[in-house]
Amino acid sequence: MELLVQSLSPWLEKLPFDWQDIEQFGHKIECKKHHVIFRQEEKADAIYIVKKGRVRLFLTSEDGREKALTIIGQNGLLGECGFSSSETYLTGAITAAPSVLLKYPIRTFEGFLLDDKKKMRQWMELTNLKMNILTKSSLQLSFGPSRRRIIESLLHLALTFGQQDNEKSFIISITFTHQELADLVGTTRVTVVNTLNKLIEEGFLLKKEKYYKIPDIYTLSNYK
Repeated sequence: MELLVQSLSPWLEKLPFDWQDIEQFGHKIECKKHHVIFRQEEKADAIYIVKKGRVRLFLTSEDGREKALTIIGQNGLLGECGFSSSETYLTGAITAAPSVLLKYPIRTFEGFLLDDKKKMRQWMELTNLKMNILTKSSLQLSFGPSRRRIIESLLHLALTFGQQDNEKSFIISITFTHQELADLVGTTRVTVVNTLNKLIEEGFLLKKEKYYKIPDIYTLSNYK
């Protein structure tokens, strides 16, 4: 059976990038959960490498509401939009878990990219991933029902972080809050809770302590 996952995962973890040879030049910052790294439209003066943890990128509306865009994990970059002529951060960034970051002056990091084609390719690949996620997210918010967006997020989490029991069964091995999932898919916490409870009642999803298990990822993928 076909596994129907139609959009890119907003969780960019386990990124296959290598920044080791420039880590020594970065200023190490240890952050608790919910630490604001930078805000939307602030002057972009630094680039960050996520050494450990997870960071949520988000947009803020004029009336103060936030829309989560993606979560960046180990080896990801933050603030690279500062290379553009706008010279401001296009999003805000806040830690979604205790994190360790490496901070670089923006022009210093730009020099690393210009001197190393491999690093330039890594930056371009990550930028392309983010662009694709934004495009898919816009399409889903315009036309996709919230239930389907929640299911696709569960499938992405299983495929990215899942511990596979057998050919069809996955345990999602990271924890997340109902509000984090709601922010990422563009719906309310109540909708997320109700959808997850319904999936559990119908046997498409199981929960043991704080972890979710998908008994049959193919069946969930085809859930209408």
